Amino acid sequence: MTATANDARAQGVDADAGGVRRRQLLLFSGMAAAALVALALWLGAGSGAPPPVATGIDAELAGPDTAEEAWTRRSEARIGTIEARLREMETDARRLGAENERLREKLAVDAADARTVIDRQAAMIEDLERRVHGPAVGVERLVSKGYTQAEKALAGNYAKGDVVAFYRDYRRIGVAKGDERRVAGVDHARRAVLLDDGRGGTVAWKPAQIGGRKGGTEVYRAEGIELRAGDRIRWTRNDAGLGVVNSRTAEVLAVGNGRVAFQMEDGRKLVMGDGDPQLRHLDHAWASTAHAFQGRTVDNVIAAMEARHPHLTTQKGFYVEISRARDRAELVTDDAAGLRAQLQAATGERIAALEGIGEMPREAPDLAAGAAHTREKASEERTADMAAGARTGSGSRTTERESADRERSRGPEPDLGL
Repeated sequence: MTATANDARAQGVDADAGGVRRRQLLLFSGMAAAALVALALWLGAGSGAPPPVATGIDAELAGPDTAEEAWTRRSEARIGTIEARLREMETDARRLGAENERLREKLAVDAADARTVIDRQAAMIEDLERRVHGPAVGVERLVSKGYTQAEKALAGNYAKGDVVAFYRDYRRIGVAKGDERRVAGVDHARRAVLLDDGRGGTVAWKPAQIGGRKGGTEVYRAEGIELRAGDRIRWTRNDAGLGVVNSRTAEVLAVGNGRVAFQMEDGRKLVMGDGDPQLRHLDHAWASTAHAFQGRTVDNVIAAMEARHPHLTTQKGFYVEISRARDRAELVTDDAAGLRAQLQAATGERIAALEGIGEMPREAPDLAAGAAHTREKASEERTADMAAGARTGSGSRTTERESADRERSRGPEPDLGL
């Protein structure tokens, strides 16, 4: 009995344990199933994001219309876009065609102008070739370096090959008035310029102590120039003994045997040899600065004027350049509009200090122009008097000789390079 009761209790306990295990298994299975369902829903919903919206042809195909109608609408839209672009291209083509035609006409006009200029230049070259003929002779010309008195006193401003002209006697260095000595070198340590002494040696010259500060010298650089019969030259230094006036012109008549024959403006003929100092003070006269050409008048003038030069592009400068012509004047510039604006603003008048601070009224522009014209006329009359004096007869020769003697006593005038 006792054994049977114990077995019955044991069986009841086993039955209760099995029921608990079955309930746990069912609960775990339910939880796993719920987790799988949730995972499936999460994956299917795109992590919670809303489903993508169909666009383009997909939206049209998804719409109520058939696929054929959707493709038809899309093709029509594309055709409309292409037609609009073609119309824009046609408009651009017409505009570019008109612009090209305008440029073609402008190029034709410019080409005609260029041909005219080229033909005129070719004619000028042919004329020069006819006028300038025969053999050439090479001479050395001197070009002023334009030093101030202070600059002449510095030995460092001199270079080998420069030429120094002395207008006074300096016995300490063996130089007489009128001598021209070439620079053989510079001794910077001693602040001395080594001059050729004319005997194969050199002499040390200290310009700060002798001549450099007192206006007794002029410094030149030397360069070569060729002269042929027919060349036009201008003098760059006065020589009263030869009747040569600075900035006046002459024509080369002939060259040969180391000599050059010139015809002066007053009709005189002048012959110079290799050793003549004045032969080194000349330049070609096919062009000239406006300053050097004041008081001169010719038939035709071609004037070049920079549009924005701060000092030379002024109303006065413009007047000097244009008024040199009797018949025809051409003005060449780099910017026509800029030149017009500059001339309207720059009168070229010299302003006194009192005018600058407003203590003295400035002269009216028209009065200033009239005064400038009067001064220029006076300069022309003085030049004409000098030319007339050179052509006078024996009655004035004594006066000319006295004037020449006075000029020699002062020495040659410095070459300003004008």
